[in-house]
Amino acid sequence: MTAGTQLRGRLADRPGQVPGATRRALLLAAAAERFDPDGAPVGLLRAAGAGPFCLLPAERAGVIRVADGRIRFTGAAVRAEAYEGRPFAHRALAHAALAAVLGDDPRRFLHRAVAAPAPALGDALAAAAPTLPGALRVEAYALAAGLATTPGVRRGRLLTAAEHAWRGGDPGRARGLLREAESAAEGCGGGDGGRGVLGEVCGGDYGRGLLGEGESAAEACGGGDDDGRGLLREACGGDDGRALLLRGVVETRAGSAEDGLRLLVRAAGTGGGSPTAWVYAAEAAWAVGDAGAWRTAVRRAGLTGAGGHADPARLAHATVHAQLRGDPAIARDLARRMLDAVREAADRAGEPRALELLAGAELRLGHFRTAARHAREGLRLAERTGQPALAARHHALLALAAATTGDAPATARHAHAAGPHGQGAAATLATWALARAELLTGHADAAAARLVPLVLPGPYEGHFALRTLALPCCAEAAALCGETDAARAAVAAYERHAVHDPRAAARLLRCRALIAPDPAAARPLFERALALHDAQGPGAGFERARTQLLFGRTLHRARRPCEARHQLRAALLAFERCGAGGWATRARAELRATGGATDRADPGQLGRLTPQQARIARQVAEGSTNREIARSLSVSPRTVDHHLRNAFALLGVRSRVELARLVHDADTDA
Repeated sequence: MTAGTQLRGRLADRPGQVPGATRRALLLAAAAERFDPDGAPVGLLRAAGAGPFCLLPAERAGVIRVADGRIRFTGAAVRAEAYEGRPFAHRALAHAALAAVLGDDPRRFLHRAVAAPAPALGDALAAAAPTLPGALRVEAYALAAGLATTPGVRRGRLLTAAEHAWRGGDPGRARGLLREAESAAEGCGGGDGGRGVLGEVCGGDYGRGLLGEGESAAEACGGGDDDGRGLLREACGGDDGRALLLRGVVETRAGSAEDGLRLLVRAAGTGGGSPTAWVYAAEAAWAVGDAGAWRTAVRRAGLTGAGGHADPARLAHATVHAQLRGDPAIARDLARRMLDAVREAADRAGEPRALELLAGAELRLGHFRTAARHAREGLRLAERTGQPALAARHHALLALAAATTGDAPATARHAHAAGPHGQGAAATLATWALARAELLTGHADAAAARLVPLVLPGPYEGHFALRTLALPCCAEAAALCGETDAARAAVAAYERHAVHDPRAAARLLRCRALIAPDPAAARPLFERALALHDAQGPGAGFERARTQLLFGRTLHRARRPCEARHQLRAALLAFERCGAGGWATRARAELRATGGATDRADPGQLGRLTPQQARIARQVAEGSTNREIARSLSVSPRTVDHHLRNAFALLGVRSRVELARLVHDADTDA
């Protein structure tokens, strides 16, 4: 049994065996970490009475780790035991000690509310909540609600906490807080509830639309004509409908789009036709797949003619819905107008949002280098203006662009920065980017393992709107690795959303061709898909090339190499034109597999290899075996095999013959 296991056992079963100073220091660290997600500052604990050596036994046992001047627990279970396993009086004393040494830090109100709750402290906590970061703001309003003296004030604070939880990407917590608010409304009697608190929050943030982690593009827009200053009093019998709106949005984000749509339509009617309510009703209808309700909501929201407005919030809404209805060119124009508007108003905080929408539209149009340029600029501005949620979404867009161009290290770096674990917009895009990179290197099984939980219903599904964009990739990955049931499920899910997007019809036919029983049945589907791509104009070049790539692959496996080469050459040229280097590499590998030469060699490909990998690749092209290469380079055959596998992955080839052809083509071109 390790020292860490022994100490965990002592904390759980025999706390008396742990030194008293260590137990108190662990309690202080757990109490501090409750309101400081980055970890408990060492200096704060020392000021609160934890000596420099009190935590040494816990650190040696592996229960905590100390880095960058902060103490973090190595597991949630031991943190819970260090805190919840102690009597309430001890926890209260720990919070009181921390509050006493925090000075002017607004976190002191949180600790005081736990240590000695009082109604007056609830008012101070609610006043200090806007100065706290997102997750702590929710906790502050929730604690302040528990200290409220009247049902109306309690309900208002709970609604505010629910709103911030939704905006912070936690719809489950928002749903629970809304239910508490509904319970509080029973004793409200129709008062003004949270007039002051919620009016301030909505009026400030709805209009600007700088939302928290993991929100969709549409959520980050704001209120349009209705700036959110109305009363959130629907639960108490009022007539504004703002509480219904929040409940509807939360239900949509939490996966109950049908319930969300009903609530949002009611909110729009109650609020006198609020454009904000109709905006979110349009999103819910899109998620449900109700084309009629979606068109009605878009019309009632005033988004069809939003191009004539100069208001950035209205332009942002219109941009998002142009994307949803499959008009990326219109979305790009609207995003450009929004960027001009915020720059004219000298709104530096609004520029990253406009650049995010512009980069997303360019990605949909297949302009990957342009999209990456906008995303890099947006990332820089988001970091400079202190908007981590927008920074994460820009990282995700950069990951998606890098995956398309074949830059695997950049894809991994930006996806990690965006946070690929979770259900928000940034996490969904990051996971999609990682799956695309795996799909391009021939690892369809790994790509499917990422995408199937992301896009199909279940506990790990991604963002309600963005996951539909990844459905064609999921169908492709699942079909290529033989997961037929998952591929069919992805195609069925995509069919429900194709009614909104006229460009989706061609992609849907391509997906159906992938799950066709045989090449003969797939061929007419591919041909019809290509005809639809042609009708969509030049903006469909990238998607058309993807269809040609899969069509050529199918023809090759049906032993029709001449026809396959025709499709694959066209796909290769199209990928090179739009800068999709990763897809061009895949098309080049498929073309070589048919016995055809590429239209032009790519000598720069070999530049991706390390010097050792390049030497091994050239000796393989000369016909040397692994043992012969190992002897000439004074390394082991296992080392040669390792470098060779990495070279295969970087170059997108699957055999020594393909590698030899690539080296020969590159040398000839040079």
